[in-house]
Amino acid sequence: MLNTTESVNTKAKNIGTFTTNTIKAGGYYFGRYEAGDATGVQRNNTTSDTNPVAIKKSLWPYNWITEAQASERAENMYSSDSFTSDLANSYAWDTAIAFIQAVQDSDYSIQECTQRELAKCGETINSNENANDVRCNIYDMAGNTYEWTTETIYGSGDQYVNRGSGYTVVNTTQGRSSNTNGASSASRCFRVILYL
Repeated sequence: MLNTTESVNTKAKNIGTFTTNTIKAGGYYFGRYEAGDATGVQRNNTTSDTNPVAIKKSLWPYNWITEAQASERAENMYSSDSFTSDLANSYAWDTAIAFIQAVQDSDYSIQECTQRELAKCGETINSNENANDVRCNIYDMAGNTYEWTTETIYGSGDQYVNRGSGYTVVNTTQGRSSNTNGASSASRCFRVILYL
């Protein structure tokens, strides 16, 4: 059960659109990997935020991006009348965790990834440390980078929720943190959801 009241600290800014699109499409696809920079470059604080996005193993994460930039890149990843994409919200994130727990790993919400370096999407530095960071063919929810969502901290207009954890801090798949929507860093990326 997902709590949809505002008393739980966070709220999805686009929950109405998410619900409508999910019902219309009969579901949604949750990005197998965090968003990657399709140019293949390892991003830094001067890399262009208009580089193309791809969901593909072995790309460098699309980090060094603000929440507003991540939203725009996720929404415009495809140009098609047959499907649309969007920045993941925490309802999508929590539903993915609930699915993984239901079909494969009842403890997935408390899994951690303890890697201490930035890795490419879907890759691990130490397979023993990262054994719990892939379930149901979904990678990197437990670590590598924090991921922007569409949610704001309750009562705040510019504090956006990040899910999971980054390589600099150990947290769980259900982990929540926040930052101002204009912040960017090496350990902050995003994940795309797709409505078909």
